[in-house]
Amino acid sequence: MEEWALIPTGNSDWMTYVMMANFLLFVFCKRRYQLQFFSFLRVIDTPLYFTNYEERPIYSQGFILLSVLFSLINISLFICFYLSKNQYALLEFNLFVIIFFGICGTIVLRQIILTLLSYFLELQHFINQYQFRTSTYLFRLNIFVFIGLVLYYYTFNLSPVFLESFALISGVLYIFYHLLVVNQLFITINQGWLYFILYLCTLKLSPWILLINGLKLSL
Repeated sequence: MEEWALIPTGNSDWMTYVMMANFLLFVFCKRRYQLQFFSFLRVIDTPLYFTNYEERPIYSQGFILLSVLFSLINISLFICFYLSKNQYALLEFNLFVIIFFGICGTIVLRQIILTLLSYFLELQHFINQYQFRTSTYLFRLNIFVFIGLVLYYYTFNLSPVFLESFALISGVLYIFYHLLVVNQLFITINQGWLYFILYLCTLKLSPWILLINGLKLSL
């Protein structure tokens, strides 16, 4: 039988509080938006879920906003684990705060620029669909990530390569989901396909490259 205990990582009780807060956020999301939540979980009916909910802007949908927040907390925790395990930084709350707000700031800035560009290029409807679908897949992936983080932090006798393997699987799934969304929506772009390629190369990738470089300088 698997043994559960807190892995001794120094003054890192904050990890437990952050994980608990994120779990409570997940539970609140389920209870507050119960109908959409269960529709979201029915993977086999994903096209129906998109049809019912993707027409509204994502910033006006509480379920999507909470799911993105849940995902960002998981991603920030995962980066903290990875940096600590590879001895790039200490597993401290300050590190989590820097990473979390760095990611949030990058997303908010990108969203503002994207909103303006999509208005001028008349791609609002398409961009909204794209963001809704990628946010949906990201939430599903991060439920899996959350379980992996809990196992890694509280379970002894895991393989030393568990975190690297988990990161590889999550990364492959993330890329797969994005390619799936692009495949689903590309035929609807018409003459806007060039703008979409520019979006992927600039607003989708460039901010994260800048954020990674910024983290390297601050660590």
